[in-house]
Amino acid sequence: MVFEQVEDEKIRRELKRCNPGLVASSIESLLFVKWGLSNTGCRAKYRSLLFNLKDPKNPDFRRKILLGTIKPEELADMSPQEMASDDRKRENQVIRERKLYTNFNK
Repeated sequence: MVFEQVEDEKIRRELKRCNPGLVASSIESLLFVKWGLSNTGCRAKYRSLLFNLKDPKNPDFRRKILLGTIKPEELADMSPQEMASDDRKRENQVIRERKLYTNFNK
């Protein structure tokens, strides 16, 4: 999925050298050590991570994980806002600015 979404040939070559299975098992192992089973209190974190990994509008997140820009140990501590796509981050910023403007003018 990630490979098909990348047009830059340099990045495609880098992705060919990645081992997605190894990356996935590293992530899963680290999350298990940090959070335990998915039926514990961290279920929402698991869901958020899975949602962002599967989100077709968030290819950069998957690519950064595969290329090692985002390390598996960093994922456990990332907020949903940090995992969001660049478009979603921009939308969230506009919403925060509108809310601030609205509160300021009250």
